[in-house]
Amino acid sequence: MREILGREKDRLDRVWLVTDAEPIAPELQAALQGAHVLRMDAETVARWITPGAGQQVQDHLYVVDPMGNFMMRFPSNMDVPGASKAKRDLNRLLKASSSWDQAGR
Repeated sequence: MREILGREKDRLDRVWLVTDAEPIAPELQAALQGAHVLRMDAETVARWITPGAGQQVQDHLYVVDPMGNFMMRFPSNMDVPGASKAKRDLNRLLKASSSWDQAGR
């Protein structure tokens, strides 16, 4: 998702919320370069981020603003038309937030 934003991609940080105590698999290390990995208990995550009806938290990608407010969610298994719609929605959000988002936060 971040890469499709082009020059705006630096305004979107990648964060992976890990809800268990298991070590992160070595084969995932390369994909996590530049991402933040945070460990939180599953109950806290479930109270903060809400999945779609009949879905689980891990079924979505979430957008959270710099103040920790849940903004939107996208299916984790998007097809090409879904990714285009997600890009359009993210571009709208980034444009609207340009007056209050600060670089280097």
